[in-house]
Amino acid sequence: MFSFKSPSVGIKKIIASGIIVFIILYTFFEARGLVTGPTLSITSPINGETTTTPVIYIQGMTQSISELTINGKIAAVHENGNFSNAVVLKDGYNEIVLTANDRFNREVSKTLQIIHKRLPFTTSLKSNQENHAEQKNSQED
Repeated sequence: MFSFKSPSVGIKKIIASGIIVFIILYTFFEARGLVTGPTLSITSPINGETTTTPVIYIQGMTQSISELTINGKIAAVHENGNFSNAVVLKDGYNEIVLTANDRFNREVSKTLQIIHKRLPFTTSLKSNQENHAEQKNSQED
C-alpha cells in the first residue's frame, strides 16, 4: 500500500534540489558583471545638444567599473555607479569622450558631441548718475 516514508524523502529531495538551483542561479546573477564587462549610460546632456552655457554637467550611470575618464581625466563616480561631472566647453564644436574600464581592462566608450554657442556680450549696467536720475524722476511723480 502506501508508505509514509516515501513522500517525505521525495519532498526533501525536491526542496534540496530547489535550494541548489537557487544557489546556482544566484551565483550567476551576482557574477554577471564579470561576464558582461563594464556598462556606461549617459543621461544628460543629449548627444548633439546645443547650449549657450560654457559649463555642462555630464550625468549618467555605470556598472562593474574600476575607473571612469572624461576626455582622459579621471572622473568621480559614486559607489552606486552614478556620476555627475562638470566639463568646460570651448566655443563651437566639442567632442567629449567618456571611457569606463573594469578591473580586467575591458573598456566601453561613449562620445558626446556638444555645440557651445556663446551669447553676444551685452550689458544692462547703467551709470550711477543715470540710476540716480531715474530714481529722482520716479520719486517726483
